[in-house]
Amino acid sequence: MDQSELQMELIEEDEVAEKVEEVDENEKKGLVDPSDPKEIEHAASKTLSPSTAANDTPGGTSSSTRAPSPANATDASTKGKLVEEEQRQTGRVKFSVYSLYLRSAGYTTWLLILLLILAGRVFRVADRW
Repeated sequence: MDQSELQMELIEEDEVAEKVEEVDENEKKGLVDPSDPKEIEHAASKTLSPSTAANDTPGGTSSSTRAPSPANATDASTKGKLVEEEQRQTGRVKFSVYSLYLRSAGYTTWLLILLLILAGRVFRVADRW
């Protein structure tokens, strides 16, 4: 490896190290780059799973598991919100949900399962006959 190749490699390593430091600083400040889906997912997972962060630290304790929010994020409808409130329905499960479940596994799969159950019953009766 000659001198110029070595210099180029060292420059690239420095650039990578600077980028890592910048990301670490932004993470400490609670800033998230909206153009990076991995960064958004990482920030959301840190915000949503407080019980797992306690297991990551030695001794199982953690002072805070939520990413700090920006100073101007006082309203729930602010820009850059990572998580939206889910709507829940109460009552019984609709038939369309069962239908979707059956279709997702495939009708042949369910037919095979029913035939195996039926064959097991037939063999049980035949064994006791």
